[in-house]
Amino acid sequence: MRREIEIELVRDNQNRVTAFNVYYSAGDPQIAQKVTSELTNLFISENLEVRQQQSEDTTTFSRANWKLPGRPCLTRKKRSVSSRGNT
Repeated sequence: MRREIEIELVRDNQNRVTAFNVYYSAGDPQIAQKVTSELTNLFISENLEVRQQQSEDTTTFSRANWKLPGRPCLTRKKRSVSSRGNT
């Protein structure tokens, strides 16, 4: 079955992966569609899990670093930038 599966990565002009194509050949078109659909769903599900973990890691890192002494609070910094724009 693995020999019949082909994954093609689509890249932009900076060589970043922007999409993918899944190909599967089978004698029965309905089976080919089901296999392709399942493979696509697995890729998307895995991608969502990775993004969720990255988001959680970023949030944890940000919360830890904003509480360090000597670091300006985000709201204070934002107000300072906003007040400069009004003058």
